[in-house]
Amino acid sequence: MKGSSLTRRSNTRCARVRILLICEGKKTEPNYFDELRQEYNHPWIEVCHAHSDHTDPPNLVTFARDTFLKGYNNGHGHKFAAKAFDEVYVLFDKDDHPGYAAALQEAENVAKAPALRNDFNNRITFKALPSNPCFELWLVLHYREVHNLPHRTELFAELTQRWGGYDKGATGMFARTKDLLPDACTRATALNEASSLQSDEKGYTGVVTLVERVLKLHARYAQERSKTAA
Repeated sequence: MKGSSLTRRSNTRCARVRILLICEGKKTEPNYFDELRQEYNHPWIEVCHAHSDHTDPPNLVTFARDTFLKGYNNGHGHKFAAKAFDEVYVLFDKDDHPGYAAALQEAENVAKAPALRNDFNNRITFKALPSNPCFELWLVLHYREVHNLPHRTELFAELTQRWGGYDKGATGMFARTKDLLPDACTRATALNEASSLQSDEKGYTGVVTLVERVLKLHARYAQERSKTAA
């Protein structure tokens, strides 16, 4: 929700789940999830990316924790208050990051921290959503199963061939793939069950966790609106 300021909810009975997403990428992942959010009409997703000196996984986890606890203001109208979320997700690639395993452990530690309570004094969800090797694995899973651990250049080449070009940071990726979303979720779930967060033989995509969460919330809110209209 770019250029917004989340405020404390006044009516907890009909409150929406507020989600903060911290991304390693500055454009690709934020663009995708902003388009998904708009498609499924879920206004309480704040897509925030870290600036350049925080893009390695351990620092991203720290940045996500501090951003939740202290709030955010980039000085250009993009801001939100401290502790104004119910769920925090940190999206990053495994690639060759030496601190990948440490980031996964730190995310678990942060999730257990007593101070991780929101503005209603409720415990929040805090999760790392890693991609092995990279976010583009999720896009390829819309088209086929993946049984190995592909290199990022292979994934880029496949997307380039399928789309007639692929540029990091491009918009419209969700629109290109949304009709295949159920297939991607099924394939991603199967891949993750056969793999692990640190596998050297098979890929892994944590992206499916947040995508399915948004779809579930959308279905819940649609049902609520239907009951209200009736």
